[in-house]
Amino acid sequence: MQHNYIGNNVILLNTVDSTNAYLQRNPDLPCGTVVSTEYQTKGKGRGGKIWISERNNGLLFSFKFKPNILAKDSVYLMYLTSVVLSKYLNEKYNISAGIKWPNDIYIENKKLAGILLEAKSGRKSIKYVVIGIGVNISENQDKKNLPDNYSFLDNYIEKFYKLEFLFGFIDYFNTYYHSVIANENFFIVVSDWNKLCIHIDKMIEITTHSQKNRYIFKRLDESGAILVESEMGHKLLTNVEDIICC
Repeated sequence: MQHNYIGNNVILLNTVDSTNAYLQRNPDLPCGTVVSTEYQTKGKGRGGKIWISERNNGLLFSFKFKPNILAKDSVYLMYLTSVVLSKYLNEKYNISAGIKWPNDIYIENKKLAGILLEAKSGRKSIKYVVIGIGVNISENQDKKNLPDNYSFLDNYIEKFYKLEFLFGFIDYFNTYYHSVIANENFFIVVSDWNKLCIHIDKMIEITTHSQKNRYIFKRLDESGAILVESEMGHKLLTNVEDIICC
């Protein structure tokens, strides 16, 4: 397979600190490598947060590839991955999954999955990208380590097979990526993301530079920034740290 196809090398681990970290500290692994584990001791989330998952209760995996795009366009990969995962859930499993900015996957207003993208870039091009995905599968009996707003696949799928889901997602990602990104059709990614977003035209609280303000979320802009509405009118926001649905 070519270096920008995912799944040409698959590594299954019982325990690891972080699947993203594993790929980053093993630079000799070929692009296209997928690493999946039953448990992470130091799972990573966006913005330095910790991804919480109990042993054997989640699908935790990362993959490494070299996209043929400019470094400035890497933001579209983040949106693309959330679109692919949502569409895969919707079309393969008939689950009404949606996206909370920028790339959290929600079902019935509860978080099902999170995505973390880490890129190593040169001056203009991307050397490689590592994308990590964590999907909640089943709920632990005591629930002591899990947030209240988590959703779980076993509430929606009677029989769930991790490897079937993983390899199905990989195929879906490869197909979507090469039909969109390979032709630099970023507007398709943005359009699909907006169709799947769970807070279009809803009140949100946005954190930028540690300041919190409330806006109405209008849409993701073609530039990758978000368009919001306030009493002063519409404006584009970049450098957004977090969004909370009100």
